[in-house]
Amino acid sequence: MNAAYFDDAALARFEARYDTSHEDSALRARGQFIQKFPLDSLPNLTVDEYVIGHQKPSFCYFVEPGTKDWANIMGATSFKFGIYFGRTKSDPAHKYRFADRFGTNKKEAFEAVKAAVLDLVKLGAEEQPDFAAIDSNPLSQMLKAKILSLYFHERFLPVCSAEHLGMLGSRFGFPEDLPHSQYQNLLHTAKKRHPKTRGWSEPRFMAFMYKVYIRGEGRIGSPITKPRAKKHRRVDFEEMQRQRAEIGRIAEEYALQWEKERWPVPASNT
Repeated sequence: MNAAYFDDAALARFEARYDTSHEDSALRARGQFIQKFPLDSLPNLTVDEYVIGHQKPSFCYFVEPGTKDWANIMGATSFKFGIYFGRTKSDPAHKYRFADRFGTNKKEAFEAVKAAVLDLVKLGAEEQPDFAAIDSNPLSQMLKAKILSLYFHERFLPVCSAEHLGMLGSRFGFPEDLPHSQYQNLLHTAKKRHPKTRGWSEPRFMAFMYKVYIRGEGRIGSPITKPRAKKHRRVDFEEMQRQRAEIGRIAEEYALQWEKERWPVPASNT
């Protein structure tokens, strides 16, 4: 893919109206995840540090709601994590639950899930990743794509949906039926090759891709609202910092409450 594939007019229109607060939030959330779970800590990860459902910021909490601004994988049930702690609509008891493909008990299932996570990040760290091996990893597609983009953001674009990866791959003329992880890589390569987008963060580029190529907004000939005139005012940085801290506290309380009350409904255990 080369720079000609991008609609330069759409790029300019998007940049003129982009709200950088979302970008800041996404980058901050990814930084918090990396700080909490650096790569070298993963071999020592325990089941309670991994699973969502214990009302604390676990690995899966950070990967799903904690970094939603980086890439949104919310919506599917918690079985996408391989193992989690919680209840279902048909069984209100809080307990460890896991997909059958990972084992027959909590210990066995977590060991299999952890091994898959470790194998995934090992593959993702390679300069020339084995994309077929990544796609063969038993973790769910959404989870794999999100983890790869969080740890290796310079190589894998944070598009997690297989459907969206296929749509973007087709839109930009990539070969059909490539591994999903290879589309993530090719799209990131496209970002780095364009003189305008190579300097953009992944969240900014993702916002553009979804707006123009997934939702179809902002192309030449399509309606796009004119950005409001900016009003310059004096900024009270101390007050702004206080407000951000308060928002962060409230957001954390909300996320923990959401995690406590969520009722995943498993379609199947496979």
